[in-house]
Parts: sequence; structure tokens; C-alpha cells
Amino acid sequence: MSIGVFHSILNGIHDKKTDRGALYVCGAMCEYRTLDEWRVLHEDFGDELQALLDGKYAKEAFFVVEKREGTLHVMAYPRSRVMREVAVQASQKTATVGQGDGEAST
Repeated sequence: MSIGVFHSILNGIHDKKTDRGALYVCGAMCEYRTLDEWRVLHEDFGDELQALLDGKYAKEAFFVVEKREGTLHVMAYPRSRVMREVAVQASQKTATVGQGDGEAST
């Protein structure tokens, strides 16, 4: 998954004020959906997602649901990996900005 997907997860959790959900990916579209939103759209899948979110290791993972060929595929990404990759990208951006624009001053 790309770093953009990881940002979408974190932004969705922040915007919806809950981590009881999963990022939905369909083609180029990404949207964080809460458990309640999943239940409205896919009642049976909402029950399956709840089981995942209530599971023993749920607090250690972020869930991504990708729709491919009409089927929902669930992937779990370790929260530590997501946070590390987002932090690395942020520090690289900070380092690049800190270097200035390369123009010499006189």
C-alpha cells in the first residue's frame, strides 16, 4: 500500500473521531468508513468487520477493505508500521524544507 493510503486511514480516524472502522479502497477512491457506515452499506460485512474490530489484535492493526472484481478483500496493516512510515515521510519533508531553495545569498 502507498503512503497515501496510510494518510487516508489516519485522516479518516481523525475526521470521524473513531478507529472503529476501515478504509474502503475502490480503484483510485479511498474513504474511511465507520463500523456503522459499513453496516448500512453492507450489513453482512458489517458483522464480519465488527468481529475483526472486537478481535484480540484489533488495537494493533488498521484495516483496509479493497473492492476488486466485485469482491471485498480485507487487509490488516500493523499500526506500528503505518505510524513509522508516516513519521519517516514527515521527517523527510521537514528535512527537505529545512534545506531551503538552494539559492545563494549575497
